[in-house]
Amino acid sequence: MGVTHRLDQAALNAMLRSPSGPVARDILRRGRRVQAQAKRLCPVDDGLLRSKIDVEMYAGPQGPTARIGTNLDYAEAVHEGTGIYGPKGTPIRPKRKRFLVFTPRGASEPVFVRQVKGMRPRPFLKDALPAARG
Repeated sequence: MGVTHRLDQAALNAMLRSPSGPVARDILRRGRRVQAQAKRLCPVDDGLLRSKIDVEMYAGPQGPTARIGTNLDYAEAVHEGTGIYGPKGTPIRPKRKRFLVFTPRGASEPVFVRQVKGMRPRPFLKDALPAARG
């Protein structure tokens, strides 16, 4: 007496690769958990960065894939840090003039400086990844 197994390849592919299949639904659910945690960890100034953290599903070469992130140009600087705290590890200095000029939050007068240290990294997306485990 033998046991015969027959694998339904079409059903297996539908389960694993279909954008509406159980695997895609699970990936989306996990992506939303990471998104929610990233929004909790995201530093807030005016709230724009936090509001622009999105989950996007797409069909990757290995099957359904979730991308959690934002398209704001300054998000990478917030996440990775700038100046001495960032990837280059050097202070921020003016490129064409002698001084950097900016008005700090809460101040009424501009400040003139030759360099600034930069901003420490706030890796809100990377730190949110464990939320995918649930």
